[in-house]
Amino acid sequence: MPNEFCEITLSQRFPKQLGIFDYAVPAYLQQDIRPGQLVEIPFRNAIREGVVIRLKSQSIAGMTIKPLNKIIDTSPILTSEQLSLAEWLSTFYFVSIGSVIKMILPPVPIRKGKTAEKKQIRTVCLHIAPLTEKNIKSFISGKTKNWLYQPAIADELRAHVQSLLQSMTGTTLIVVPTIQDIEPIMSLVPAVNLHSAIRFHGGMNKHETFTAYESVRTGSARIIIGTKLSLFLPFRDLQNILLLQSENRNHKQSDQNPRYDCRTVALKLSSLHGAKTLFSSHAPTVEQYKLVQDGSWSFFASTPAPENPNSIIDMREERRKRESYILSETLIQRIQSSLADRKKVFLYINRRGSSSSVACQDCGLAITCPACRQPLVYHSESKMLFCHQCNIKYPVPTMCKKCGGIDFKFMGTGAQQVEHEVKKYWPEHSVMRLDQDTEKPTNLLQADIIIGTELAIPHIDWDNVGITGVINADSLLYLPDFRSGERTWQQITLFHYLCGKACVIQTNTPEYPVINALSNNKPELLYRQELTDRMLLNYPPFTHLFRLIISHPDKNRCVQEAQRVKRMFQPAHISVSILTPLRPLVRKRWYMYVILKIPLSWDEEKIRALVAQVPKGWQIDREPQSLL
Repeated sequence: MPNEFCEITLSQRFPKQLGIFDYAVPAYLQQDIRPGQLVEIPFRNAIREGVVIRLKSQSIAGMTIKPLNKIIDTSPILTSEQLSLAEWLSTFYFVSIGSVIKMILPPVPIRKGKTAEKKQIRTVCLHIAPLTEKNIKSFISGKTKNWLYQPAIADELRAHVQSLLQSMTGTTLIVVPTIQDIEPIMSLVPAVNLHSAIRFHGGMNKHETFTAYESVRTGSARIIIGTKLSLFLPFRDLQNILLLQSENRNHKQSDQNPRYDCRTVALKLSSLHGAKTLFSSHAPTVEQYKLVQDGSWSFFASTPAPENPNSIIDMREERRKRESYILSETLIQRIQSSLADRKKVFLYINRRGSSSSVACQDCGLAITCPACRQPLVYHSESKMLFCHQCNIKYPVPTMCKKCGGIDFKFMGTGAQQVEHEVKKYWPEHSVMRLDQDTEKPTNLLQADIIIGTELAIPHIDWDNVGITGVINADSLLYLPDFRSGERTWQQITLFHYLCGKACVIQTNTPEYPVINALSNNKPELLYRQELTDRMLLNYPPFTHLFRLIISHPDKNRCVQEAQRVKRMFQPAHISVSILTPLRPLVRKRWYMYVILKIPLSWDEEKIRALVAQVPKGWQIDREPQSLL
């Protein structure tokens, strides 16, 4: 039967219920019409562009179906794999397919513009012992589809990426978390392959984007290095997907629809093309560790112990010996030694954890919620402790339930306090601070001592760092989020990964599993404890996690709507809770979250039927990276 009708989605954002429309195909176009083509259609008294999703011989009975106007380009602008990926993304992440198509489509029609200047790429050759040569050959020639690789240091990862690029056939996609990560990987491309290597990211102009898109569609680009947006290119002969720094939160799009997880999409993309995937991470997530443990993924690593083990400093003992509680004696000595060797010092402080939790001054026990065991957050306005998971307030206790101590420490030494202390000890040395309250200094590389948050990490010359000090590991650990232990491990082990040297870690709880694992360089201690805790509290990888987000200018309306939706889901016999974010008021709007924990036994059809009940105006965030 002839293809008299087709389903078309507009190449712009529309609500989910306005995703796909039927159009009649004029007889003179029926031989030329194909899925993936860009077409012109009449829509609400205007002429719009749309993309053909599928062809069919029948439409809705009894309805007058408008004909499409014309085919803009007979060559499909989207491949069948792109269309399949778009439909899957739409249903899996609960967004309109129009939103997905709009994200995937290159800017068309394209006006010819000035060709972007081709950057000169300096290729590098790294010589590191091929500790994993056997495993790399297995990745290239073996039958296993999904691999997890854990390098010990950054140079090792670069060397093995370079080896893979010299050996792999077909098209290779390398996904990195940020635009800044693209050039270091591009420098690893063998000189003979540079002509077929391209970059792809959201910071390119329209002409650059279309040129890169076309080079992938025609098959002239064989190596693509880009951010998560590169997953949606029209690949030919895609055989390998390398996803680097797979623990990085930038692989999840959390601030706008579609709120997709790049790691999940990469696995779906590989299944559509029959490609192999290699995730690399210096500190894999708990979910990734579980996939290896279950035998779903193959794993190889080279994790020699640091030259010197991490120094774990019990700050409870430090306070008993001396007045200063910001810098321990060990850290002071190591800083002095590093400066004497003309090496730089980096002092890491997690500003986000400032005043986020309260702990006993004597034994270091953090005050947690009796119901959910998450750390309680101190609110200075009300002078109360608040559980953002259970929405319950508690007074600050009069004594510690573990040791009976009556002195409590409000976590969060500020970066400015650290800066003041450091300048007092080393007035003759250049000290610079880099966090969200400061602009990036133009002469940061000239500083002897750098004090900073995560913002400082990309700007540091790690080859010349002699010592990294973690001022307060507990400020990371006691954030009221189920990933706080995992994130603490990832953040602190990152410093050894970047510079190859152990850290001085200051803490009030050296007995805590994460700190114990850091002390012994045994990640399995952390992962076993994390899996036990998450199973007990119904968190991933043991549930499907959804965060439903509502915002409103009126606080009471926001709370009432969250309570209404919670009641709506309670009959489904799943775990439903209301959570207040750490910043409930943003740009004059109040925010509330409803958290759904859905059993793994539910299939996708049952999950979709449940989540489809979410009212209009709510945002759906599947696989949230944080509940804060």
